[in-house]
Amino acid sequence: MPTYLHPTILLFIVHALCAQVEARLGSGATGSAEIKGHAWFADYDWDKVMRKEYTPEFSPGTGKGADYDGSGAEHFDEEFTNEKAIDSVVNTQLSATMVEKSKFEGFTFAGGALDGIEE
Repeated sequence: MPTYLHPTILLFIVHALCAQVEARLGSGATGSAEIKGHAWFADYDWDKVMRKEYTPEFSPGTGKGADYDGSGAEHFDEEFTNEKAIDSVVNTQLSATMVEKSKFEGFTFAGGALDGIEE
């Protein structure tokens, strides 16, 4: 885990990305209240959030210049947006188990990565 991140956000990330759905932050009986109640969000007034009263530290702009087409492509370098699109056709039907497993393909978290970080 990155050492430059605050331990509280590290715990939030680990709990939010838990592979076991039942143990994942926000998947319990209280749903989003569990996320809103996490220590990382202790200083947030959720009513102000819902009323959009906070000023964002960074706003990427709308990109509504002459090239704006609504696709969001203006946020990517032309090196990538000029590439020819190649279809990747899947000819097989994945089982429900394989679909579930594929959601975490490349997931490399190993237990113990947060040893020493207090909740």
